[in-house]
Amino acid sequence: SPYLARVFIHNVRNNSIIG
Repeated sequence: SPYLARVFIHNVRNNSIIG
């Protein structure tokens, strides 16, 4: 679903910033 897609992308971006 679009909602899960947004959450997934947000999580990846956060991981990128933290990493």
